[in-house]
Amino acid sequence: MMRVIMILTLLLGDMFALTASAEKHSAEPIHTEWSEVNGISIYDSREAVVEKLGEPERISQDEHLPGVETYHYEAMSITFQGNQMQYVDMEASGVLTINRIEVGMTEREMRRQLGEPAYEAEDGIVFQRGDMLLKLFLDGDTGAPQYVSYYHVAIV
Repeated sequence: MMRVIMILTLLLGDMFALTASAEKHSAEPIHTEWSEVNGISIYDSREAVVEKLGEPERISQDEHLPGVETYHYEAMSITFQGNQMQYVDMEASGVLTINRIEVGMTEREMRRQLGEPAYEAEDGIVFQRGDMLLKLFLDGDTGAPQYVSYYHVAIV
């Protein structure tokens, strides 16, 4: 009897692990609202960002716009005006996480996982869900991914 319980525990554990893995690497486009990207919500305050990511490596002041500061982290920077987040920029290397689902940071992978872009610009492609935007900036000559910005439509 104990052996049966142990086998069932192992099998169920594997089943839950496979389900979690399938959710993490979804092949279906992510059509839901984006509540967070790389663990950050566009509505997070400075304090919430520091609580989630720790102290930034450095903070820079915008030399032309008073009150605009950027918190610099490894492979990511977050810009605030006052206490309101303006946008998050992420280096286009590897993956980003949208609502806990990993998305490849290439044009092909983003189209596959996010669907067709809402806009195509000279410098990249823009995906939109509700009021949230993700823009993949592409090199004009090579088409290589440069970085991704996450921001609210009101910033545009």
